[in-house]
Amino acid sequence: MNRAYPYSPEEKKVRIQRYRTKRNQRNFKKKIKYACRKTLADNRPRIRGRFAKNEEIGKNPTAQWSHIGDGEEEDEENENWVSIFDSLVAANLVHESLDSSSFGSVSLIP
Repeated sequence: MNRAYPYSPEEKKVRIQRYRTKRNQRNFKKKIKYACRKTLADNRPRIRGRFAKNEEIGKNPTAQWSHIGDGEEEDEENENWVSIFDSLVAANLVHESLDSSSFGSVSLIP
């Protein structure tokens, strides 16, 4: 082609129209193409959300298995942390009240 522009105005309009229709049909939603790959991935052991090798599982006893528990253990763990935090706050409040009452009874002037 010896032309300065590779497409005539009509061809250019057709190509732009084709581009716009394809652009409007794009789909960016998550779509699982292969169910077998998803099941294999769900059954693989993970450490901090990443796939773990067999050697790493032996070293790190806190390896998380995605197919075990279905999040129930995490809920129990969160409840345990909340109860521990509540008990620490209560103990701290008792400690502060004891400190403030004993401070008032001690005379600073000899």
